[in-house]
Amino acid sequence: PTKGLKASKKLIELAKKKKNPYYELVGMSLVDYVYKNNVDYKKLLVSSNLTIAKSVKIRDFRREIEAYASKSWALMHLGMLSEAKKILDNTQEIFKELSSDNDDDVEVMGVFMAAYAEFYNLQEKDVESIKKDHAALDYFLKIKNNDNRNMHLIDTYSNMGLSYSYTQKTDSAYFYFQAAKDLIPITKSYSKKSENIIYFGLGSGYNTQKKHKEAITYLMKSLEISKQNGYEDIYVESLNQLSVSFKTSNNKDNLYYKKYLLAKEEYENKNKLKSEEIATIKENNLSFFDRNKTMIFFSIVISALSFVIITLFLSNKNKNTEKKYQKAAQIVEEKSEEITGLKSKINDNHGEVLQLAKDNSPFFLKRFAEIYDKVYNGLVKKYPELSDTQLKILLLSYLNFSTKDIAASTNTSPRTVQTHKYNIRKVINILPDEDFIKWVRDFENRL
Repeated sequence: PTKGLKASKKLIELAKKKKNPYYELVGMSLVDYVYKNNVDYKKLLVSSNLTIAKSVKIRDFRREIEAYASKSWALMHLGMLSEAKKILDNTQEIFKELSSDNDDDVEVMGVFMAAYAEFYNLQEKDVESIKKDHAALDYFLKIKNNDNRNMHLIDTYSNMGLSYSYTQKTDSAYFYFQAAKDLIPITKSYSKKSENIIYFGLGSGYNTQKKHKEAITYLMKSLEISKQNGYEDIYVESLNQLSVSFKTSNNKDNLYYKKYLLAKEEYENKNKLKSEEIATIKENNLSFFDRNKTMIFFSIVISALSFVIITLFLSNKNKNTEKKYQKAAQIVEEKSEEITGLKSKINDNHGEVLQLAKDNSPFFLKRFAEIYDKVYNGLVKKYPELSDTQLKILLLSYLNFSTKDIAASTNTSPRTVQTHKYNIRKVINILPDEDFIKWVRDFENRL
């Protein structure tokens, strides 16, 4: 990737000297590609904006669509999903400027659909993600150049395999992983990241089937590729799956396990600042607190007190009515002050828990258990097999944290959180098509 970035920038400089805007734009698109694969989304956001401006200026619709796909990719991975969705929806209007008979045009339309699939993938909407991957596949299959077609098929098959694995359809997942793997030997140029996904997907699949020793071979290969190429998202996923493999196989003295511990520490130290930066970017766009239950509670109390006033007023039509009404009004005023104080306390307590969660504080679990004791104790008693990490993800979900929110607060990747959620679904039997946050929010009512 480093060599690719240098070569792309050199191409841009040379194109500027030769006053060739076409090759300048090609170089800019390649820069976007490198930043995207290196998971450097802040730089991708900047570079894709420059590419969009250049492509609009010289009316290159194909590069414009490609750049918009890159920009949406950056935004969605930075947690700005609504902005990414708006770009994806609007960009499809430019498709009419392209030709379905041109390999380059068909290719970029497929790349765009793959970005749409990733948008749903990040939100754990795997069914919608698979549909968009199939749409991308339809475009890529039209590419006449064998090597170029195979390159994109490897990308799409590997992503589809991953999506199917998250919907617990292991047979379909294995089929697509194997289809991608079979194309690699006959394809001259392909994305190393897709090969990385294949090894990771097969390894995590073996973990799901409790074939942990078989999983280790694939996951260590995944770890090696991701570390060599700087694919931080897959790197942390491989570490997570390896922890499952070694923990279950009780083989903690294994050389690979020691290597895993060292690699894990190295990644966490390297990734900490980046996660904090992403969290800062998102901070002003988050809204966690659902006040519905609180407002319903206070409405009931106010209604009950109002009923008391009306009853007293109507049942005492004598000379003491006014005095009794005044007394009732005084009671209501006192109770209203109590309610206001209680409401303030609830808001303060929730705000405290929320801040502890966002700061990834070690006191979060303890404070949550004190304030939301019914939810906490209910989960612990009903599902004692939950790990501390799984329990924490459930509690954060109760606070309306999305997958991206949890990743930002815990200094992990969205894929890691997604994997944990997948395992949680299996432990406590949450259906694949059931909304994860809604299930957790409704848990209290089912006790």
